[in-house]
Amino acid sequence: MVPLGAAWLLGVGLALAQSPTVREPAVPAALPITEAGIATPEAAAAIRIKFDIVSFKACKEGFGSSSVVLPPDGDFIAYRCQPVARILYFAFNGPHPFMMTGEPVWVDTDRYDFQAKVDAEDIAAWQKLSLASKRVMVQGLLEDVLKVKVHADMTPHTVYDLVVAKGGPKFRAFQDGESNTLPNGKVLVGRDSYWSPDGTNTIQGITIGALAETLASRVGRQVIDETGLPGLYDVSLYVPPQHYDASGPDTDDSPIPRIFDGVKALGLELRSSKGPTYGIVLDHIERPSEN
Repeated sequence: MVPLGAAWLLGVGLALAQSPTVREPAVPAALPITEAGIATPEAAAAIRIKFDIVSFKACKEGFGSSSVVLPPDGDFIAYRCQPVARILYFAFNGPHPFMMTGEPVWVDTDRYDFQAKVDAEDIAAWQKLSLASKRVMVQGLLEDVLKVKVHADMTPHTVYDLVVAKGGPKFRAFQDGESNTLPNGKVLVGRDSYWSPDGTNTIQGITIGALAETLASRVGRQVIDETGLPGLYDVSLYVPPQHYDASGPDTDDSPIPRIFDGVKALGLELRSSKGPTYGIVLDHIERPSEN
C-alpha cells in the first residue's frame, strides 16, 4: 500500500519549473481520469494520439529526480531511474487524496529509465494537449504495454491529520526572490529545494498541503492538511530517499520516528485518524520488458 502524491521526493510542492522538467502540481491524486467523468473533447483526442516508441530500461544504481520530464515543445514523456509507481501516479493523478493498493512489491522498488515518444504525425496535437489529457494517454500506454488493470477504491483508511502543535509553527513564511545559502554552500534561490545525502530536505516556498503529500509518501498513510495555514513557507526536515512500508513488521531501521521528530520540530503534529482516501486498486500489472 503506497500513498502517492505530488510531493514524492525533493521536487515537492514547487511550481512548474522553467526547465523542461515539469514539477507536478501539488495536487493529490484520485480516481482514474476516465472513471472520474472528465471526458472533454480534448481528452477524447488524446486517446486517439499514439506513442510510437515506448522504452523501459532497468536502472541498477542511483535514484533519479521524481519529476516527470515533459518538455512543452517536445515529443516525449520520461522518468529517470524511478519505480513504475511514479508512472502510475502520473497517469491516475486527479483532484482528491489518493492511495494505490494491491500492487506487487517490485512496482514500488524496481527502478527504470522510462521514455515514450509520440508518433511524428501526432507531435503538434500532443504539444497542444493539457496535462490532464496527457495523463489519459499514459493510462492507455500502461494498459497496452504493462497490461494494467485497475478499479476505483473509495474505502475509508487510517490516515494522519497534519495539525499545528501547541506553541504554533516554527518555520517562516517564504519571501519572493529570497536567497539562502545552506551549510554545504548550496544556494537556494526563490522557490527551490535541496535534498542532502543524509535525507534532510530543505524546501523554499512550499504549501503545507504539499508538505503533507511529502510526508504521506514516506509514512505509509495519506496525510491530510488540517493546519489551516495558507501561503508558502520555508521548511527543512528529514525525508528518507525511498518509501517505507509502514504496514510491514516493525524494524530497527524504521525512519518513521525520525520523521515524526522532524514534524514536531516544525511546530506541527501528525495525529492518527480515519478518512476516505480515493484511489485505485491495482488488479493486474506485468513487469516491463527491456527494449
